[in-house]
Amino acid sequence: MNTKNNWEEKVSAYKVGDRLRCRVTSLLDYACKVEVEEGLEGFVHVSDMAWVSTNLKASDLVSVDDVIEVCVLEIKVSRQLLSLGIKQCATEPWDTFVSRYSEGDRMMARVISIRDYGCIIELNEGVEGIVHVSEMDWVNHNMHPSHVVSVGDLIEVNLLNIKEYRQRLFFGIKQCSVNPWETFAEKYQPKDTVLGAIQSITDFFIFISLENGLVGLLHPTDILKEEVLNNLKVGDNYEMTLLSIDAERERICLGIQ
Repeated sequence: MNTKNNWEEKVSAYKVGDRLRCRVTSLLDYACKVEVEEGLEGFVHVSDMAWVSTNLKASDLVSVDDVIEVCVLEIKVSRQLLSLGIKQCATEPWDTFVSRYSEGDRMMARVISIRDYGCIIELNEGVEGIVHVSEMDWVNHNMHPSHVVSVGDLIEVNLLNIKEYRQRLFFGIKQCSVNPWETFAEKYQPKDTVLGAIQSITDFFIFISLENGLVGLLHPTDILKEEVLNNLKVGDNYEMTLLSIDAERERICLGIQ
C-alpha cells in the first residue's frame, strides 16, 4: 500500500477549523502526539496547548491516554503533518479579561517569574501581565525585583495600562499601598520646618533622608550659612526648610536657613 497516498486519503476528510476528539499517544517536552483515527496521527505543539505563555512542558498539561478536544490548525501534505491545537477550542482569556477589567482596577495575581526589569504575573483568567520594578515600591526604584517578590507569591496589583494592540497588561504593586509622597505633601506646606539627615553629598546636590524612607534634595546654594555648608557630614541631622514638593514627580526640595 502507498503510505503517502493512504495518509492523504485519510487527512482529506478534515479541514482547518474542525474540532476533534483525540487520544494522546506520546509526549515530548515541546509537544504531544495524538491519534486522530487509526493510521492518522496529529501533532499538538506546547504553544498551542494553553493561552498562558509560561515555559511549560507538554507533560504539565496532558498525559498519555488522555482524550482531549483539539482544533485543526494546519495540514501540510508535503510533510504529512497535521497540526492541532487545544487552546483554540476555548475562548481566548485575553478577550474575557479586557471585557471585565479597566485601568485602575485591583486584583490578585501570582508571581510566575522574576526578571531584572520586573516580574511576570498570572491572573486567575489565565492571562499574564508585567510589573516593572519602578512600580513595585514608592521609594526604592532601583532595587532588584527579587527583593520585593518571590516566584509563587500571591500579590495584590493595580492595573495600570492595557496595550490591546500588543496584548500586553502592565500592573503596579505600589499603587495598592499608601503613597508616602502624597502623605508628605498633605502633612507639610512650603516654608514648614522638617527634620532630615544627610544621606550623601555630590557636586550638585545633597541628598537628605526624610521620614518614611523619602529622599529630598538640598542644593548647596540653598544653604544660607557658609559654616554649615563647609561642615556638612553624612549622618548629621538638621532642621530644614521645605522649599517645594511635587508628589507626582516625587521631588522634595529643601533649604537650610
